[in-house]
This record gives sequence, C-alpha cells and structure tokens, in this order.
Amino acid sequence: MSFVILFLKFLPIFLFFIPLYCFVLYPIILFFLAWLFPSKSLNLTPLLSLSKVSFLLPAFNEEKFIEKKLKNLSQIAVGKKDVEIIICDDGSTDKTLSLIKNWIELNSEIKVKLIENTINQGKWTSLKKMIAVAEGDIIVFSDISAILPLNFLEKMFSILNYSDVTVYAPTYSFHENAQKRIWEKIYWPLEKFIRVQESRWFSTIGAHGACYALKKIDSINLDLAETNGVAQINDDFIIPSLSAVNSGKKIYYDADLEIQELETTPVKVEYQRRIRIARGNFLMNKFLLKKISLRMHSKFYFLVLSHKILRSYIGPALSINFLLYSLIQWGDLRYNFIALIVLCGLLSLSPIRASVQVFFFDRLIKNQKRWK
Repeated sequence: MSFVILFLKFLPIFLFFIPLYCFVLYPIILFFLAWLFPSKSLNLTPLLSLSKVSFLLPAFNEEKFIEKKLKNLSQIAVGKKDVEIIICDDGSTDKTLSLIKNWIELNSEIKVKLIENTINQGKWTSLKKMIAVAEGDIIVFSDISAILPLNFLEKMFSILNYSDVTVYAPTYSFHENAQKRIWEKIYWPLEKFIRVQESRWFSTIGAHGACYALKKIDSINLDLAETNGVAQINDDFIIPSLSAVNSGKKIYYDADLEIQELETTPVKVEYQRRIRIARGNFLMNKFLLKKISLRMHSKFYFLVLSHKILRSYIGPALSINFLLYSLIQWGDLRYNFIALIVLCGLLSLSPIRASVQVFFFDRLIKNQKRWK
C-alpha cells in the first residue's frame, strides 16, 4: 500500500514534466545542440538538375480565396514554361469549381490540370490523385488560403538543389486581415524558434501545411503511409517526414521566407479542427512507433519524439495530474479548489480540450462499441 501511495505522489511530478520538457527544456536543449553541433547540410555541392514544378491545390468550398490563390500562382509562374498547377476540387458545394473553370478559360497561357471529385473524398485522396498526374521534379503542396511571395521559386530552388535536402519548408505568418488568438500569438514564435533550431542542428520535422515543397523522386507512396487502410489526417507531417526518413535526407526550414495565411477559422469550427488534429496526432503516433521508428536516424527520432509524440499527451497528462493532486490532498478544500480551477482553465484552451476529448472519450466510445 505504501508503494501505491509513493507512486501516486511522484506520478504528478512525472506528468508535469511532459509539458515542461516540450515547451521549456526541449527548446533550450535544441538551442545548444544547434550552437555546438550545427548541421553542414548546405556545404555540399548543388545538384542543379531540378527544373519542373507542380503546384498541388486541394480545394473544397474555397470560393472566398480561390481566385486570389490562382492569381498569386500565375504571378509566380509568369514567363516560366516548366510550371504547372494541379487543382483537385473535392466535391465543392459552393462556387469554387465554376470559379476555377472560369479562371482557366481566361488564363490559357498557364498550364492547369483540373481534377473533379463528384463527391467529397477527403484531402488525402485528393493528394494521391494529384501526385499521380504531377510531372514536376518538385511537388509544391499548398493551401488555397496561403499566399506565396513572388520570389518563392528562386528561394526554393536554391535550397532543393542541394543533394541532402528533400523538403523545403518555409515559415508562415497570418495576414494583417486575419485575426490571431492569444494562444497563437504566444505559440507561433516559440514554434518558429524550435523549427529553426531543429533545422540548424539536423533537420526540422514535418512542415507547415500552408506550403512546402518536396522532390518528387523522394516522395512516398501514400497508400503505404495509411494505418490499416485509414488515411492519415496530419498529411503536412507524415508526407515530408516519411519522405525524409525513406530517402535519408533532410527537411530545411526557411525562417526568412514567409507564406501569408489569409483565413481566420471561426471559434466553433476551430474546435472541430482541433479535434481532427488530435485524432490525427494519436493515429500518427501509432503509425510512427509501430512501423517506421526503427528506420529513423537517431537524431530525427529524438526530434519526432520531443516535438510531436510527447506533445500529443500534454493535455491528458495535465488533466490526470491535477485530478491526482486533488485526490492526494483530498479533504483540504483549498487544494481541491485550486486544482479544480487550474484544470478548468486548461480545458478552456481548445488544443488541450480537444486532445483530452480524443484521448479519453474516443476510447470510451470505442470500448462501449466493443462491449456490445
């Protein structure tokens, strides 16, 4: 019994260590690793053999931004014959498809391939269809609401022409018209710092879904990246990371080139998006640990474990932590009240609340179905 009590007393300390490590200790460790042992990636001889580019645009109900996006890419591609735009309309129910067709008619000088899904099949399926018809040496994945700077191609080529880099991942910022929430203002500078240090030391992991570029020769077969036939949700992590692992190359994070995000997600929609991301994280963790962990470079595995896998469990760990703290101090109303207030404060943050819901309640629902 004494062992159980001792275990319960030290468990909250261990659980609290997870967020402390992810957001405080890990960035500090990375900074010193990057300072003492910087990567020599860009000291290699350039290949200078890449020329064709395919922009992949998955679209679903994007009438608000689709014309701005196509105009942006046309400005980037003007005068360049080896650039194509591939759009997959995933069963849009608004004016997206008609706007795309109208734009193609008015801009016949730009090479555009249009794939039409009569019903919504999901982003993963759209990506598979677009990759299958892409002719470029480089595939650029980009959201419709993301605006690229006009020097994007020049900067991208300058990095991807090096032999040991397979993914070019620029940073991104919110457009001045897009509203940022308080937690985003705090989180994004830290996230950017972490990715810069990862890239300086060895390789960043994943990329921002707004835009990233990948050498097609190193791209993965998306069918093999599925978990028991289920599509991965966090494609902006799985695709670049697996491509880097399989090719033995790196992901370069460019903190100087900014992609501008136009879209502001409404609060209700944002929470549903967080639920989807949380599900994707746990599905992704299962895939990483079971199928490809042994193929990872030891440095890359350390980065994935610290940056992705452990982060997924911050919400559940903190929730269990404060519940245990309240139970250990049971009877002292002051401690019970403080633990309850802190727990409610944590659950008011949509990323924490979403991960807790998926981790606990999704499992409960799954078990109930199994018992029936």
